Amino acid sequence: MAVIEKGLNHITPKPLQTAKIIAEICEAWDQIAGVIPDVYICNWPSNEVAVKQHINYQVRIALQNCQITPTVGVMTTPKAQWQLEWVHKHLYISGADKVANTPTFFFIMLAHREALVRMNSEDFSLAVSNNNVSKAPEKVVKQLLGNPLLQELSPQQLDLPYLMGIYIVHKNKMCWLTNADGSFVHQNHFQKDLFLIQKKNNNLEAEWKPLHHSSVKATRMDPTKVIELNNFINRNTYVRLGNRVWRQVRGIPMGFSCSPLWCKLYLFYFKYNFLTQLACLGQYDLLCLFEHISKYMDDLVSMNNLMILHFFDPD
Repeated sequence: MAVIEKGLNHITPKPLQTAKIIAEICEAWDQIAGVIPDVYICNWPSNEVAVKQHINYQVRIALQNCQITPTVGVMTTPKAQWQLEWVHKHLYISGADKVANTPTFFFIMLAHREALVRMNSEDFSLAVSNNNVSKAPEKVVKQLLGNPLLQELSPQQLDLPYLMGIYIVHKNKMCWLTNADGSFVHQNHFQKDLFLIQKKNNNLEAEWKPLHHSSVKATRMDPTKVIELNNFINRNTYVRLGNRVWRQVRGIPMGFSCSPLWCKLYLFYFKYNFLTQLACLGQYDLLCLFEHISKYMDDLVSMNNLMILHFFDPD
């Protein structure tokens, strides 16, 4: 806020704490080595002391390329001041992307232009009424609340999310988030069903309860209803920019509460088929290579699997 009030056209990057980063990576390495004593990473030393020295060196080299402070200029014209106020009001401006403490800056002219380009891409459609006039956010909210599915849930959120923009330094591109608030916690329970429980503050929370669970404040969500709700949410994802509203018509929104779960289910389908195919073919030696593998969305971590690149070869 202090930087914005000064009228600067850049938000200065958050300083990186080199020692803290090195300590966290070394701690992660110790945890990995504790689980996999013979852990091997290509082009890394095997001696524990040498590994820590290698981490220290690589982190410092990487951070040298990140800690370049962008040129800071003072915006003095009324036009520039107006644009700065407009962007700050309608866009979320962050000093770091999803990789913790990554420095970044946000140029407001770029934000203004790129946000409108994003909303006018083929991924979004401007919400208009029958006479081809843009729908106001309040009208879109009223329309959504009138749906029988939402009437049963009594949603507390009565406003549409704004577009949030983040510049990812290591990818050299803008990343647009729709709404990162209110994450849905998913747990896998056998012989349990999903219930919506009304809390003392009248908010609804999803919880897994035994099948015979009964309460006047609990609504059982059977598979059909869950699918209906997911379809409704996926087809009715709106975002506002100023006093206009767009609906996402292609893909799923990045940053939306349900998107991580949708991605996990989608990617699990391929992972399951891949591992099942290896088992059906009797390729147990290959299955063993995937003992230490984990996935977060589309990011894959595979330890002690020197053949991993062969599996990614399309030929």
